[in-house]
Amino acid sequence: MTDCTEISKSKVLVLGGSGFIGKNLCQKLVSIAESVTSLSLSATNIDGVTDVCASYFNNQVLEHEVSRHDIIIHLVSTSVPSSADCNVVQDAQDNLIQTIKVLDICATQKVKKFIFISSGGTVYGHSPTQPIKEGADKKPINAYGTCKLAIENYIDYYSRVYSLDSVILRVANPYGPFQTTNKAQGAVAHFINRILASENINIWGDGELIRDYVYIDDVVDAISKSIVYSGESRVFNIGSGIGTSLNQLVLILERLSGSSVNTLYSNSRKIDVSYNVLNCDLAKRELNWEAKTSLSVGLEKTLESVKSEKSHSI
Repeated sequence: MTDCTEISKSKVLVLGGSGFIGKNLCQKLVSIAESVTSLSLSATNIDGVTDVCASYFNNQVLEHEVSRHDIIIHLVSTSVPSSADCNVVQDAQDNLIQTIKVLDICATQKVKKFIFISSGGTVYGHSPTQPIKEGADKKPINAYGTCKLAIENYIDYYSRVYSLDSVILRVANPYGPFQTTNKAQGAVAHFINRILASENINIWGDGELIRDYVYIDDVVDAISKSIVYSGESRVFNIGSGIGTSLNQLVLILERLSGSSVNTLYSNSRKIDVSYNVLNCDLAKRELNWEAKTSLSVGLEKTLESVKSEKSHSI
């Protein structure tokens, strides 16, 4: 169980609070934390959340907000695997260098805890052993994963040298409400958008890429439990531990939506590993966390959320 008493004493700053994970997280934390602030370009519009609508790259605002909070949760990422490979230098400048600045401010201001959402789907690369444990070799095959891993290494440095209490969550493939369906933000969001619009689904490769999909409520639960975690482990895989192919994902969504779609296949991409499923035994043991939402239930909830959002926007 998450220690709500401890969280109730915490002032939480969510960097990127208006994004997919951020909105869901803020909705949860606002009812249990002393205060919740989102620093993001747009507002969360969630009752009880203080929205600071400013650029994550505004160091003056960043320092001011960090200094006023106990817990910093870092969700900002300006890239996805495909875009990071298109401009490796920009990706490093935006994500690695700026995160180092955040870490420096956190160390100077002596924040109580820093939580970073890394990528369980890309930092390991082609792993010969599945499901993948945290101690497995990390040989990312794309710039996105390489940048995430570099950030992890800097977090480790600041933890050792400056005693910054930190937790890194290597999240698999999260999905759920508030995920943007019209951008490259995950297969689930893309497929749902195409199905509801009665458009073709485009898949790189033969559709047999295996991924670990984890529902957003379970991700939020893991982050919440990380806030009060006081053990020695610092890095946790967060996933379902179950592999699902893209083709299987399409079939489940067709069944749930009652729609049939045409799937178009194109050449596979070098940035994609063929199989990625996470072993989350460490999170179960240390955080008392495990994914509880089945893929069918999670996808059904996501479908209903997207339908509701689209109907209100008409």
